[in-house]
Amino acid sequence: MNLRHTMVLSSVLGLGCFVAGANSRPQADPSIAEQVSAGLRTGDRKTVDATVNDVLVARADLIDALIPLVDRRNASAMPDLTRSAAALLLGELRATQAVPVLVEALKKPPGRSFTTNIDIYDDAVPEALGLIGRPAVSELVEVLSKSDVDGYRMRCVYLLYWTVGGSRRLNDVLDGYIARATDAEVIRRLKKAKVAAIAFGKDTREPWF
Repeated sequence: MNLRHTMVLSSVLGLGCFVAGANSRPQADPSIAEQVSAGLRTGDRKTVDATVNDVLVARADLIDALIPLVDRRNASAMPDLTRSAAALLLGELRATQAVPVLVEALKKPPGRSFTTNIDIYDDAVPEALGLIGRPAVSELVEVLSKSDVDGYRMRCVYLLYWTVGGSRRLNDVLDGYIARATDAEVIRRLKKAKVAAIAFGKDTREPWF
């Protein structure tokens, strides 16, 4: 990865060096931030274009470097901390192209779930998908249509519940997929997911957004 692109990205997105912890805050390099700001303020089209390109290329390069770190196929060679940190960054970057790998990682997420002693890397994979939001919906529903693994399915239902805005909307989404499905097993699995969604409770003020 181009070092200058990485430095520019760390500044613009606030992903510079930081100390892990529940209350930690990213600290961007002010000199890099100033360079980006200065480039945009010039009003010179060539300089502005180059600055914007640096940031966009840096973002793309970083996403490409992070995705393999989360990929389940590489799990045996990666510490959980590495995979969790990569997932966290992909979520912060709203990296829609990482959705398939993140959804696959939900089968056995790295790291620990949230506890009373919350760490920024807890539940990093579901948190990343939550940040990416609606672009992840179709992949999550795809799991529900094909998988019978209960834990995996429940993680997908939970994410869909929060992503689409509650059980009422989730049921509407699943009804749409059921209406288009022709395979009896797919329909069965999706109907089972509707039952699971109700288990999260029906809020009186749904939908939320």
